[in-house]
Amino acid sequence: MDVKDINTPGYEIPKEIEGQVAITTLDKIYNWGRSASVWPLMFALACCGIEYICAQADGLIERIDSRKKLGKGRPESVFAVSNVFIEDSLENLIEGILKLWLSTISPDELDRNVQAIARYLAEGGVGAGIIPINKKLTISMSYLIDRHYKAQWEASPSGPRIKFGNCPYRKIINRHPELCIMDRYLLEELVGIKMTQVSKLERDERGKFYCSFIGH
Repeated sequence: MDVKDINTPGYEIPKEIEGQVAITTLDKIYNWGRSASVWPLMFALACCGIEYICAQADGLIERIDSRKKLGKGRPESVFAVSNVFIEDSLENLIEGILKLWLSTISPDELDRNVQAIARYLAEGGVGAGIIPINKKLTISMSYLIDRHYKAQWEASPSGPRIKFGNCPYRKIINRHPELCIMDRYLLEELVGIKMTQVSKLERDERGKFYCSFIGH
C-alpha cells in the first residue's frame, strides 16, 4: 500500500519528503496493518506470541480452555499438545512383531537379520564413492538427525565418538537390546568403520539421556 492511501486530507506535506512520511490517524494505521498482515486473525510482537502462532499454524498445539483472572488483565489461555500427537498403539504393535520374530530365529540368524535391517536403513545415507571420513561423518549425522537420533560426532583419542541425544526406540530398548546392535551396524554401514557402543541411556550433565559409540 502506498503511503498516500493512509494520509489524512487537510495536512500539507512538503514535496521534498512527500511519499516518505504520512500524517494519519490511529484507526487508519491499525486497518492498514490488518490489511497487510501475514496473520490476519492474530497479532503478536513478543517472541512467545510468534512461537505460538507458528506452532498453532502447524497444528502442534491447540487452545483447550480460557480462564478469567482474579484481578485485572486479559483471560489466561490454556494450551495442550494437539490430539494429532497423542501416542497411539504403535509401540505395542512393534513389541508384538519383535517377540513373534525373535521366537522363530536362532542367535546367529538374529545377528545376520539385524545387520540386514541396518543395511536397509542405511540406504541413501552417505552414497557411493570415496569420501573423506570427516565429511562422511557429517553426512551420516545429518541422515540420522532426520531419523530423530539427535546425532552428533566429535574427535577423540580412540577415534570418532558418536553421540545419540535421542533413541527412537527408547521405550522398548531395554527389552530389546538387539536394537542397540542394529544401531551399531547402522553406524558401521554409514561411516564405513567398526563401531563399539560405550554407553546406553546414560544421563549427561543436564540430566538428558544419551547413547554413544566409538569408531576404530
